[in-house]
Amino acid sequence: MPSLAKNLSTSPAGSLANWVPTWTKRDPAFPTTETIWDVTWGNGLYVLVGLTHDEYIQTSPDGVVWTSRTVPPTKVGHTLVGANYINNLFFAVGQNEDVHSSSDGINWVHHPTGETAESFYSIDYSTGLYVLASTTGKTKWTTDLISFNLVKPDPATSDWYYEVRFIPWLGLWILVGDNGSIFSAPDGKTWTRRTPAGGYTGNIYTLNFSDSLIIVAGQNGGIQSSVDGVNWVQQTAAGGYTGAFTGSAFTRNTFILGGTGAQIQFSYDGVNWYQSTPAGSFSGNFAGAGSNGRVVLVGTLGEIQTGE
Repeated sequence: MPSLAKNLSTSPAGSLANWVPTWTKRDPAFPTTETIWDVTWGNGLYVLVGLTHDEYIQTSPDGVVWTSRTVPPTKVGHTLVGANYINNLFFAVGQNEDVHSSSDGINWVHHPTGETAESFYSIDYSTGLYVLASTTGKTKWTTDLISFNLVKPDPATSDWYYEVRFIPWLGLWILVGDNGSIFSAPDGKTWTRRTPAGGYTGNIYTLNFSDSLIIVAGQNGGIQSSVDGVNWVQQTAAGGYTGAFTGSAFTRNTFILGGTGAQIQFSYDGVNWYQSTPAGSFSGNFAGAGSNGRVVLVGTLGEIQTGE
């Protein structure tokens, strides 16, 4: 990406009139060198998921002090990679098509999908329909968390899909994944491929939205924005960043992106991006983000950081 975008350290004094996040390192419930993959907020609680050797969930009311939770059934070798708070439930999804839900973030229920060959990366909900983003070119939908129905947005590919979100103000589902994949669907089932701007073909790992703008981001510092989910505009990451953005949040009228190489960037309008410095000496990869005014970033080596 071009190195023309502003960097926080070189922006003129007073040019950033809005919130500028500062970061503090936090400790997980117990020391770990594993990856924490995602974090969400809902019902007064942050919930994070991850690890490689066992399904792993921690909760916190403030993003500062974390408590480990038990997920039935424990499956050695599985990883939870996606978290969301939807339809008054917390969800944790991951390897071998694992789907868990909880009303309080503490007591969890497992929902068998009938298959274990794929992995779920993301789940979202709207008006009676759950949609899950999966591997090898698949999505699944369900209305009852009992019967899961397979859809291939593009039967010609086996691209992995990393995030699916329902955009309330458009009444539209958006799905992103490998090789610049962006799809939209009015019903979460019938998908139409959309074309990213600038010939972008990197993997898209994350998406988020305000009340008027959608942001997707991924490999090679790629950022795209859209006001309708159909037409996309290429944006420029700050500082010539060419790593991968892997997590996002929107809070305080600010977009936050976390990525590889301990990268954090933020934007008030989705167009002008600024770099932010993480706390401490962390140099690993940020893998997810969640927010409730206070942003929580999680990543490799059990990293947790909060932005105030």
